[in-house]
Amino acid sequence: MRAAAALLAALIFAALPAAAAGQDAAPRPDARGLVQQGVQLLQQGRPDQAESYLRRAVTAAPSDALAWGALGQDLLALRRPEEAAPAFEKALVLDDAAPSLGRVQRREAFDGLGLALAFQRRFDRARETYGRAMAWDPDFYGFPYNLACVCALAGDREGALRALDAFLKRARALPPGATVLDAALDDDLKGLRGDPRFEGLLAESTGAQPDDTAVSGLVRRGAGMLGRGDAAGAAELLQGAAARDPADARAHFFLGGALEALGRRGEAAAAYRRALELNKPPRTVLGKPCERRAALACGEALLAAGKAAEAVPFLETARDRDLYHPAALYALARAKADLGDASGALAVLRKALELSENLTPVEPPLPAPASDPLFQRFKADPLWAPVLGDSPRN
Repeated sequence: MRAAAALLAALIFAALPAAAAGQDAAPRPDARGLVQQGVQLLQQGRPDQAESYLRRAVTAAPSDALAWGALGQDLLALRRPEEAAPAFEKALVLDDAAPSLGRVQRREAFDGLGLALAFQRRFDRARETYGRAMAWDPDFYGFPYNLACVCALAGDREGALRALDAFLKRARALPPGATVLDAALDDDLKGLRGDPRFEGLLAESTGAQPDDTAVSGLVRRGAGMLGRGDAAGAAELLQGAAARDPADARAHFFLGGALEALGRRGEAAAAYRRALELNKPPRTVLGKPCERRAALACGEALLAAGKAAEAVPFLETARDRDLYHPAALYALARAKADLGDASGALAVLRKALELSENLTPVEPPLPAPASDPLFQRFKADPLWAPVLGDSPRN
């Protein structure tokens, strides 16, 4: 999530001289001085020393929204979100009753409240907070970004994708050269990496690139449609792009995602396979998360079709693209079991279960091995008893 600690401190400090202009009763000068001293300490990286000044400030001027916002920020910096949230909420309530915060200061109070709630894993309240914030200021890109992170942490994939789309639309409206948060690198969103819908929204937002092909614009349009859930429209557009330029790996990858979303698993696997074949130097355009997703989809489709031997190389490729992600390992264990390799399947399955905690809330948990017919064939083997008796830790 986007943290606002240093920024909010700087904004509060800049606002100090005029912050009370909209209040019926201005805070006492001693209270405003306490806020200023507290914020200076916060800016200097000394939130523990700032706290006493800011608590004295809200005691001296309990109706000063700026003081409450500063206290909330200080408590957030002290990693005490359970105390920071009420302070931010108090600042917003006071500002609703008697507007005194500038637009940017109010944005940061909303952001601080959302962050404080999310850090406590109070995701429903955090989502509600960012919803209120977006209704108040629909153009600010920071709110939907953090909402996307909150939804992902809460396991709400659809909500995360919708919020990400809203963020990217607002980010595109920023002036050239503006610093934009990189959703592709955010750990809160890592469970979405490789998902064609997530990658499609990012691809659409990039705009024209130096290495574009004749169909890159069509691919970006189709990828964006897929990201917003229009799989049928995306498939039609991407099929046309892939036909016009059969060597475009992105076209085949996003086509695979669209066909998979439509339930056309065999066709999706064929498109993913073509994407993997094309994603070679000097046109390596798909990152490892996308390669992992494509290879996993190919392997699982082959395994479902009874072609375990053909599935293994794809599942090994998926495993190699992220050695700490359990999904490919679990599928690889199933393929080895289907081939009758009891010891190989057991070793890989144990590794998958050990890594199951690496799955994020937005990803599906591993199935219980005990309910899988491919593993049940080994139930008489005492070495399998511990595995078949336990569910994954997710």
